[in-house]
Amino acid sequence: MKNYKRGRFARRILLVIVILIGVVYLNRVSILQRIVAIGSYSQLINIDKQSSSPTQNDELVNLKYAGQIVVKINHNQPTFSQEDLQIKQGGW
Repeated sequence: MKNYKRGRFARRILLVIVILIGVVYLNRVSILQRIVAIGSYSQLINIDKQSSSPTQNDELVNLKYAGQIVVKINHNQPTFSQEDLQIKQGGW
């Protein structure tokens, strides 16, 4: 009698495990999307909650330089040479 009850219990557990595996398999895409979303969540950058107040970059973009005074330094001659502008291999 004990073996019969253990067998029934084991079959029920096996059936529940098979059903759970089937449910997970059928919903694998949405489960993986949730895992990736949780793993890639960053508290530093939250695109969904952008504030409506202008940032420093927005303010810089909106600056107008028309009519500004230009100060010439060294008669508009740079103090660096063309060789200084060259990128040399391994120079970084």
